[in-house]
Amino acid sequence: MKILPSIIELNEDEMVSYLEDCIQSINSILSSDTIPFGALYVYNDRTHHVLMQTIISICISHKWDFVSFYPKYTKLIFTLFCNIGMVSCDDFFGNHLHETLLFLFNALQSGEESAIPVFEQIILFTFKSHLLKSVRIITTPSTDHSLLLSQHLDLVKNIIEILLQNLLNGNMDLYCTSKALLPSLLLYPKIYHHLKSSLLLKYSNSPDLNLAFCQLDASISSSCDGDAYDNFFNACQVFQHTSLSLLKQ
Repeated sequence: MKILPSIIELNEDEMVSYLEDCIQSINSILSSDTIPFGALYVYNDRTHHVLMQTIISICISHKWDFVSFYPKYTKLIFTLFCNIGMVSCDDFFGNHLHETLLFLFNALQSGEESAIPVFEQIILFTFKSHLLKSVRIITTPSTDHSLLLSQHLDLVKNIIEILLQNLLNGNMDLYCTSKALLPSLLLYPKIYHHLKSSLLLKYSNSPDLNLAFCQLDASISSSCDGDAYDNFFNACQVFQHTSLSLLKQ
């Protein structure tokens, strides 16, 4: 498997090529019929996790300020992170959780939309894990992902604040933002209420904004419905329309 050399010495096409080779090598190993990953998992073999965390560490081995200069490379990183989130999200909670969250925060702070689905995957995985632990008896040791994420609560709060600000100013895709926000606000209601109070205070407790927040709250409360995401997205649209009108005043 190729590991990235000193990436600063490469041009963007070479960087993309090296990362694609690395992804292909790992995918080849994971799809090999000669490696019984199911059996290895039973015997607590960590091969799969070591491989995934290796590629995560490669992607974040350089700070966002450097990576952001290479849009093709950036897009590939977040595409890869989304794939990891869908099939092996547990690996984000390894040795590089803080660095990954910091990378996402810096990307979102600079307006990088492709980072939103990655945060969504991490939050959604944590939320599902939290729900499962609350409704069933765990007979075998399991990772408390919500506890691990809470150790980086300042970063999580800052990311949620960026997403909530997106509802106000419409700087990033509203649908992606709403999908990441719903599980975030359900998992961290105290953070939401703190940010909500700050925003209402900032806009002098505007009746229109307060009503928009009430609609947002109602859609969060009905999140057990089958149409939860659609209802929340609709509430986000109303919220954004209201907030943009306030900003024009």
